[in-house]
This record gives sequence, C-alpha cells and structure tokens, in this order.
Amino acid sequence: MASSKDFMNFVYDQTASASDDIAYSKTNKTQNKISDIDIDKLPGTDFQHDVWKALIKIPYGKTRTYAQVAQMSGHPNAVRAVANAIGKNPLPPIIPCHRVVRNDGSIGGYSAPGGIKEKIRLLNKEKSGA
Repeated sequence: MASSKDFMNFVYDQTASASDDIAYSKTNKTQNKISDIDIDKLPGTDFQHDVWKALIKIPYGKTRTYAQVAQMSGHPNAVRAVANAIGKNPLPPIIPCHRVVRNDGSIGGYSAPGGIKEKIRLLNKEKSGA
C-alpha cells in the first residue's frame, strides 16, 4: 500500500509535468476544478482540512496573510498552527498555499518542490494574469 507521501509525490509529479502550466492555470485561475477536490478525503487532520479549504478560497492573483487564513479557517488564534498546516498541504500548487504571505508582506515559506523560488514564480505568473 502506498503511503500518503507517495500519493503526494505522485500528484505533484503530475502537476509539475510538462503540461503543468496548462493544468495549473485552468485549475487555479477558473477555480472550477479546485472546488471539485474533496479535501476531507485527503490525508490530514480536521484542522488541516479547515485550513486547506480556506486556501482554495483565495482568489487567483491575490494573496492573504497567515493571520487572514487563520481567520478564514475558523481558527483566528492559531496562526502558527495554521502556518504548519499550510506547510503540510498535500497538493501544491493545486491547493494554492503559495498565495499566503507573512503579515509584513514578505514572501514567507514554501515547502513544495522548488521552495521559495517556485513560490515567487507562481505569484509573479498570477500577478501578470497568465
């Protein structure tokens, strides 16, 4: 039986393939496929699911702070725990954790393959309307 990490790597490999830009823009720009994801079926806690559901509500080309995501997820006093849940996102960039920045506006972290450079690339791509 495959582990949840194997599943996450498989999904990321699929979205990071040569057609990743097409799959990414269709999924995140239109928001029509992302809403079809049953987050409750992903490996994770109820708390993580609350956070990931909040992430899919962040509009394409926009950012939110960790504190705003904590509020959106129904856990306004758990900003650090929300940040940890964001770091456990099993489907970046499909669940758009790259749209979350620090309260001071700085970029923050990105635990998906490519790290901060990939987060910046995704944010710039969205900002340009691509």
